[in-house]
Amino acid sequence: AVRSFILVAEMLTFVVALRFMPIADVHAIAAVTPLMVTALSLPMLGERVDLRQWVAVLGGFAGVLVIVRPGFIALDWPVLIVIAGSAMFAFYQIALRVVSRDDPPETSVLYSAFVGLVAVSFVGPLQWQTPDAESWVLFIVASLLGCVAHLAMTKALDYAPAAIVQPYSYTLMVWAAVMGLVVFDQFPDFWTIVGGAIVAASGIYAWFSARAGRSAA
Repeated sequence: AVRSFILVAEMLTFVVALRFMPIADVHAIAAVTPLMVTALSLPMLGERVDLRQWVAVLGGFAGVLVIVRPGFIALDWPVLIVIAGSAMFAFYQIALRVVSRDDPPETSVLYSAFVGLVAVSFVGPLQWQTPDAESWVLFIVASLLGCVAHLAMTKALDYAPAAIVQPYSYTLMVWAAVMGLVVFDQFPDFWTIVGGAIVAASGIYAWFSARAGRSAA
């Protein structure tokens, strides 16, 4: 239940952030999540994280600094929301890895849906606006895509350590950039591209390091 509530809070942060930031910028900063998972895997899961993976974590943090450029530009508050959401998503995935030891993926998805329903039922009626036909279609499509993606992530974490699964999520940045350009006519600026590339490279390096460590073992 706690794991599911963290997921609801994390989703809320990104919904708010997407109202104020381009989708590619949000995902470029949120790409630090897999590195947070790697860093938390040792103290919270007892999974081995070697020196090369720690280097990757520091590299990812440097990439985020390139994107937000603290001290060079005003640090907009939506950026802080994205970072907070990334941290919550990292804790959520660690918790998901823990419960997957005992529960099948379908159980985890069911809990997430039920807790989400209960949580938003307290605030939904206060902000309710009746959707039109197009909005209902978009809601249904988004819900189905989210359910399938969540089930796939749960299944993946059931089969492999969190530090191994996470680097694949860096493809999100590519999809976010494409969708932002095609749907919203938004394109990330130079520093967002550079910082996102650093974060992605750090995550991929962590993935190769983990694979190399397993091969050596």
